[in-house]
Amino acid sequence: MEDEELAQNILVKFIAAIDTLALLHTCNNALEALPFLQRGNVDLLFLDINMPVLNGLDLLRSLPHPPHVIITTAYSEYALLGYELAVTDYLLKPFAFERFLKAVNRVVAHHAGPPAPTPPPAPVEPAALFLKSGKHIRQFQLATLTHLEGWGNYVRLHVQGQRPVLVHETLTAVLALLPAQRFVRIHKSYVVALDKIDRLAANAVHLGGVALPVGNTYKQALHQDFAKRMPPNEG
Repeated sequence: MEDEELAQNILVKFIAAIDTLALLHTCNNALEALPFLQRGNVDLLFLDINMPVLNGLDLLRSLPHPPHVIITTAYSEYALLGYELAVTDYLLKPFAFERFLKAVNRVVAHHAGPPAPTPPPAPVEPAALFLKSGKHIRQFQLATLTHLEGWGNYVRLHVQGQRPVLVHETLTAVLALLPAQRFVRIHKSYVVALDKIDRLAANAVHLGGVALPVGNTYKQALHQDFAKRMPPNEG
């Protein structure tokens, strides 16, 4: 709603350039706009302040359920009062299209509602472990680990193509560092890499020519985890 023809033409031009806006009506004064606004089908009102008979802010106060309002005026002194009336934005003439678009985007964002929550990023699997062996910190590539064997406060790491390495950690502590979808405990003294299992028997797993016992406590979970890695039956 704008009583100056030039300013009104600029608004019409700017509105036409934005696909999310549809111009419903233009008014030259507040009294002309009042019955149109009272119908309640307006989502956004561009409102000048200095108009004859009834100024824009008085019109806004008279509306019980005003739409989103963007003030367009040459008078900066009403800015605080405008925001007290919950206007979406306050544009000082003359304003560029970029500033106009920024104000409109505030209304569009409000109608869109809060953004959908971003799902947490998938945990990144470590490629290696760094564990103390003797006086040194050693790196162990997870892809080469076949199984882990608990020895009290120590763990023997069995690595493909190498001799077992003894590290000063408990089996529970090392297991907590391993990705659960790749390593599973099968016994109070053994953890195995699921992708290294050659064969699964009732009470043992076979990997690389080695048979390891499966404890009753871990048997059900092991069979379920191993079944998830099997290809689906065809036919």
